[in-house]
Amino acid sequence: MEVTIAKALEYFNSTRHTILYNEDLIINRTMFKNFIKLPQMVLTSHKIKIHKGPLLDHIKNWEDVNKTLTATAYEIFLHADY
Repeated sequence: MEVTIAKALEYFNSTRHTILYNEDLIINRTMFKNFIKLPQMVLTSHKIKIHKGPLLDHIKNWEDVNKTLTATAYEIFLHADY
């Protein structure tokens, strides 16, 4: 995915564009309203959370996963509450 993103940015480097991540919209909800210019509405999902508590309680090889992802761009997922 990272290679695809890099290629897309390379292809469109001469055009005006804005990079917007889902995480940015969650952190700053007014950004979405100002960027898209659509009215704010409550969104629902049919997805359900399948576990409760920290991920380390659910991943058998947590120490391997933790060691592999620490100090990478994906380390944030180790501490997120899904």
